[in-house]
Amino acid sequence: MNTATWNRLLLLSALWGASFPFMRVAVPELGAPLLVFCRVGLAALLLLTVALHLKQTPTFSGTGSIS
Repeated sequence: MNTATWNRLLLLSALWGASFPFMRVAVPELGAPLLVFCRVGLAALLLLTVALHLKQTPTFSGTGSIS
């Protein structure tokens, strides 16, 4: 792996790891359902922003099922 790849990996690990102390503090204050709703909502907004920037619309096949 080159230096740029290592830097991206380190950034990803820092972002991933930083969420755990945040959750430890936020869950007792906000409650787990609200925190989950906010995290999923922010992720959806981010993914929608990326999709709009790339000028691609997300497609949902509807074939995913839990069995």
